[in-house]
Amino acid sequence: MPGLPPPRHPITSSASLRRLHWLIIARPRFGLRCLRLLITILRTYILPQYTAHLRKRVALDMELDAVVPFDETWLASYLGFVRLWQGSLGWLHLRFGDRALPEMEGFIEGLEILFREAWKVFTVRDSTMASRPGPRFRADSLLIHAFDRNAYCFPSLHVMIVRYNHLRLASAVARLGGGPDAYAAEMAFLEERALRIVESIVHVKQHSVSDIPAALFLLNALGGLEGMPVADRESDLRFLERLFLQDEHDRHGQRIRNFMRALYERLHSARAAGRSPHEALAGFLERYDEEVAGLLRTGADGMPAADAGTAGADRRKEG
Repeated sequence: MPGLPPPRHPITSSASLRRLHWLIIARPRFGLRCLRLLITILRTYILPQYTAHLRKRVALDMELDAVVPFDETWLASYLGFVRLWQGSLGWLHLRFGDRALPEMEGFIEGLEILFREAWKVFTVRDSTMASRPGPRFRADSLLIHAFDRNAYCFPSLHVMIVRYNHLRLASAVARLGGGPDAYAAEMAFLEERALRIVESIVHVKQHSVSDIPAALFLLNALGGLEGMPVADRESDLRFLERLFLQDEHDRHGQRIRNFMRALYERLHSARAAGRSPHEALAGFLERYDEEVAGLLRTGADGMPAADAGTAGADRRKEG
């Protein structure tokens, strides 16, 4: 199935975006929060990518990535994640007015936490997708290649942001007085868009399938920190089970889901053994080839995932 353009919806409407942009100007406190987020994104993610060629990077490409062919029709979904979270904030204010401002400020602070916490992994071990093709002569492809330089892939901030967006909005609506079913359709839309955007990162070769469970793991580990949303492990696993269900993935889709589940549990095992979330992720990258080989042998076919942490010597690739 080709990647379909993001559907029209009030959350991602022009009205929602206009409301957010107006608030950035009209509410100085909120505008300053947004400015601080922008500075953090530039400092921890965008600008360091321009020096990625000077660093050793782990090449994340593996056999399960190869079974998902590059498909430029997914580029619109990939880029739609910005409109999704920005529209979510504007929609929240359209529905609840200034009562929503504290929730919106908390949302922005949470996004900043995501970048700062992922940065703690990126600075220890960078990663890349060696199989990413060059830019196409179309605006969306050129935009990605200009500002997303194929570094800092593991864990995927794309995945963290869209999953965070759904969880945070659901809790914000509940706190603002929306009953459990009052905005069920909107919350279902946010989760559905999150799923499609997560699939898009593999289809456009910006990320490996391994980046997906790594992102869910780190977001899960941050649950409760400074108001970060809490998602239990079972909820994360259900999210993984809804990915790559399209007919064209056939049996490979189940192998991908099995692998992602095994990797997710592998990282939680490392954390249970006393390692911090960042140490668990960086340690996995240090032994990436051996870890992935172990999970593919025992996890991707539905068997319990093996502990590949002591297997072999570390083999690194330079991007």
